Amino acid sequence: MTRPPGPPPAARVARALRCRGQRPAWQVRRLLTVEIPADRNVHVSVHLQISGGGPHYTSTQFASAILPPQSAPVRLAARFPPRSTRACSSTSAERRGGDIRSPFSKCFGSILGVAHDFVPGLELAERFYWEAVAPVLPQVAHSAALIGGGSEVLGFDTERSTDHNWGPRLQLFLSGPDLERHGDAITGLLAEQLPRTFLGYPTNLQPIAADGTRQMRMTSGEVHHGVVVAELGDWLRGQLGFDPRAGVTAFDWLATPTQVFAEVTGGAVYHDELGLELVRERLAWYPDDLWRYLLACQWQRISQEEAFTGRCGEVGDELGSAVVAGRLVRDLMRLCLLAQRCYPPYSKWLGSAFAQLPVSKDLTPVLTAALAATNWRDRERHLATAYETVAAMHNDLGLTDTIDPSTRPYHERPFQVLHAERFAHALRESISDDAVRGLPLVGNVDQFLDNTDVLCHHERRRAAARALHMGCGSAGG
Repeated sequence: MTRPPGPPPAARVARALRCRGQRPAWQVRRLLTVEIPADRNVHVSVHLQISGGGPHYTSTQFASAILPPQSAPVRLAARFPPRSTRACSSTSAERRGGDIRSPFSKCFGSILGVAHDFVPGLELAERFYWEAVAPVLPQVAHSAALIGGGSEVLGFDTERSTDHNWGPRLQLFLSGPDLERHGDAITGLLAEQLPRTFLGYPTNLQPIAADGTRQMRMTSGEVHHGVVVAELGDWLRGQLGFDPRAGVTAFDWLATPTQVFAEVTGGAVYHDELGLELVRERLAWYPDDLWRYLLACQWQRISQEEAFTGRCGEVGDELGSAVVAGRLVRDLMRLCLLAQRCYPPYSKWLGSAFAQLPVSKDLTPVLTAALAATNWRDRERHLATAYETVAAMHNDLGLTDTIDPSTRPYHERPFQVLHAERFAHALRESISDDAVRGLPLVGNVDQFLDNTDVLCHHERRRAAARALHMGCGSAGG
């Protein structure tokens, strides 16, 4: 691995932050000055100036924190809850760890470290493992990775992602016996020996909400680091609802959201002595018959609504027509990802993942036009173009005999459709496994469920899948 460059020269960053929130008769300015010598601790001062409340009233408040030497330039943000002047008192500023108590009515703020040049989370995790974590680990067999939830795992993180559940973090997997013998000791060792910051980011990921949400915070106390020490099988069962090392049944495939598969097979593995990469290879994509089945189910979804864009519009319901069009656009995007053997992520990243497909160059303008159309005839025309493009892509896959990709009227009605059920039926007939071919065309849990509180809970989603796919492979719990 290429060693990172040495510490940069001293830097100085000054930044004005605008106060958000209610400001009746107030002008609140937040000025943050950061001095960063590369070779010694630095003093960070935050000046919070408030003007208002009277013709001559001005209050300048002061708070500070000490940062250790940084390996890269950093930008810091100071955060104070907005308060009205009447609630402010003149109590003195007080530093408590990385938290700064402002002089206003005991309002708490904090200083957060953010790298001056954004470092993508996967790169950050790789360097964090090799340069900070691995050197202090005892001699114990382990695998190290950054997988599971998080925008950085899918490669879609930006500086905006740094505000929660992001930072120097990774998973450290041990065997069951080693976790029992060494797990707590390793967690404590890392808390003691990890640097306070890494590449300008605090290594302290402070819990800030009851749901486990964490945020990078400077601290002079105990470091709540982002290294999850876990037994590999337990972690996999917690994510997937099953341990792939014992095999993956057809039911397991159908009861697991594509987002979860994307999280487990995405990210990166930095060290592997426990067979994590073999697990990821096993989950890399669906078995061929199940892939064909899921494609058939996605075409089936489109066939069931493709005529409704026109029908809603015909009765004057342009809003309803637009809603149907949005659903069809989403289904077409997911179909394209499935066809190109990419796990479709959940809604936040669906467009970003779709944009990486070669077909998106042609489809994105068409799908965008369909969504932007203000009348159903334009909407239908753009969707028809999209249908034909995706149908041609299907033929290029060679999974079935060639199917006419042109659109046509919907029976005797004047609505232009693909009759997408033609593709669903052809794909179903191409499945060689009788049990898979006999499944109802409802698909996996993503295709018949759209509830976050079910899809994100493996026991609930497996229970829902069991109701439809009880006879599919092993329908275990």
